[in-house]
Amino acid sequence: MNRIKSCLTTLSGVLMLIVTLAPSAQAQQPPRFSDWSAPVNLGPPVNTAAFEG
Repeated sequence: MNRIKSCLTTLSGVLMLIVTLAPSAQAQQPPRFSDWSAPVNLGPPVNTAAFEG
């Protein structure tokens, strides 16, 4: 019984380390961006001829 409790404690400790360290390793990588896509005409409600600035 004592051995099972020891194994479960060790397993839970290892699991906590994995859960804690996995996101931090992923957060250190810089984001990857692709090139700009071609412009798209969204129609009259958005692309007006008037100067609205």
